[in-house]
Amino acid sequence: MPEAKTARLTSQIGDLTRREPTQCPPHLQVIVRKDLEHCPRWQFAFASERKDHRYYELVEDTLHPEFDYRYFLIKDAVDQVCAVQPFFLMDLDLLAGASPRFGVLIDAIRRMWPGLMRARALMVGCVAGEGHLDGDEACHRGCAELLASTIAIHARRLGARLIVLKEFPARYRPILDCLIAHGFTRIPSLPMTRLCIDYANFDDYMNHALNSATRKKLRKKFEATARASPSVEMNVVNDATPVIAQIHPLYFQVYQRSKRHFEKLTEQYFCDLGAADGGQGPLLPLASERADRRVCRMHGTW
Repeated sequence: MPEAKTARLTSQIGDLTRREPTQCPPHLQVIVRKDLEHCPRWQFAFASERKDHRYYELVEDTLHPEFDYRYFLIKDAVDQVCAVQPFFLMDLDLLAGASPRFGVLIDAIRRMWPGLMRARALMVGCVAGEGHLDGDEACHRGCAELLASTIAIHARRLGARLIVLKEFPARYRPILDCLIAHGFTRIPSLPMTRLCIDYANFDDYMNHALNSATRKKLRKKFEATARASPSVEMNVVNDATPVIAQIHPLYFQVYQRSKRHFEKLTEQYFCDLGAADGGQGPLLPLASERADRRVCRMHGTW
């Protein structure tokens, strides 16, 4: 009899080991940055894009006062993380685009009603840059459908009244069409600026891409630059820290000229951008300078 009981018990254990993992519907889980330390998937997030997971970490570390950063863990039927989708929360001023002549009236009303035409918004994507879907392309549609069907629930829990997928490129349109069936709408956005530089040299670019009037103006400017004293030089560097006190005010001058503002890049952003990836190329500040002062600055990432 003891042998028979042992045999039945062994058979039951064997059956348990052959059972498949517990199945559950795909679902979203909201986490914060520190929780990503326990998520191996994050180290490979957006690996095929110009700006991978390191850029999202940089943005959160340096552009933080007005943004509340969170992350969606997208889990499959066996509770495995198949994608990490960053998002952030912010208070959006719905009257920011109103005519300046109404500014005094709006300010007066908001002194009595501070929340007038302000809305807490949940924005999927990147604070400083275009948005992308994480994960393999094969799972993008499933992730989009999961977001479409459940993101409103999470937005309500987080106190957000407006949901935005921020600046997703046009190539995602077929995948994100499922959002329209859930009450979303598509509106135009400002695309990332691109410039074709497939030219043998700058002279080739001028001859084929610019008209004669523009070429004439540039030649006059080049001649004036050549005669300038002190001379104007250009340096390519990977770390902006030594000159940040000179180049950030130049960026801020451009920022102040704009009538519409979203994120404001900080000095720490430019410094850490150069330090990311060991300074091996994420940042290429092109600093044109005279002997007595720095006169312009450009930068590029990843």
